[in-house]
Amino acid sequence: MTLTESIVKETALERFRDLSYALGHGPDIAPGEGVAERDWFEEVMMRERLRAALRQINPTIPDEARDETLKKVRRLDFSLLVSTNPAPSPICAIPSPQYYRSR
Repeated sequence: MTLTESIVKETALERFRDLSYALGHGPDIAPGEGVAERDWFEEVMMRERLRAALRQINPTIPDEARDETLKKVRRLDFSLLVSTNPAPSPICAIPSPQYYRSR
């Protein structure tokens, strides 16, 4: 069997569905559209999706602490993809303390 782009694409989409990812059509969520998830194409991170994921992962911490984590992730330097590829790993994979003042 020959491995084609469509086979790879369908396999990946199936895997994402199995992981409960929501699939969207690119032009529908593009900047300027009704359900746009970013302001411009160069913006790689979709802030609200990341914010929702942080809320799901850390439901008991205050919003201010999650917002601070979001700021830290957004400040990571991704200008050199090859050298910074592992950069988010410590934040995402290893429990990292996020200190906040309880009320």
